[in-house]
Amino acid sequence: PELWRVQLACSPDGRTLAAGSLNGDISLWNTQTGERVRSFREYSFPIHALAFSPDGQTLATAGTDGRVCVWNVATGKEELSAEGHRAALTSVLFGAEDRILVTVGTDGTVRWWDNAGKQTRLVKLPDCSLLCISLSPDGRTVVTGNNHGHLHIFDAHTGKNLHALQAHRSAVTSLGFLADGRLLSGSHDRT
Repeated sequence: PELWRVQLACSPDGRTLAAGSLNGDISLWNTQTGERVRSFREYSFPIHALAFSPDGQTLATAGTDGRVCVWNVATGKEELSAEGHRAALTSVLFGAEDRILVTVGTDGTVRWWDNAGKQTRLVKLPDCSLLCISLSPDGRTVVTGNNHGHLHIFDAHTGKNLHALQAHRSAVTSLGFLADGRLLSGSHDRT
């Protein structure tokens, strides 16, 4: 039986919806017909994050074992698996360069990965769990949210921490940019 779906991601063209479950299953759905196109299993750990590449041809998944995987959407075959986080991953995104991945996790790190699965940059934020990440529309800025209500703003290309601010009284659980570059954040403090 299928377990409750915990994460969703829509392909850039809007035609495919990816769903990740608590048991590690990944399902791809045709958004026009509602039919399941493909199912595959990442591993037996819950999936915490999903992200399509800008071209929609690959899907990144991240879970509680600290691993990020990249899958070919057309075949369901794993193209890449990378490890480095010491705890659960909470969010993943593709950078503006299409095959560059950025991950965050409960170990308080932001990690950049190249298309071969090699970690290229690492930023450690002390005494926090990073819960979410977002990339600005121009691809120049990465923003993370943590369990203490802070936002950290990074240069997407160098990893330099540009700014930090207390945005909420509680954990920042979601981030998103509007097309004009304005940042939205959501928190357990209900703001």
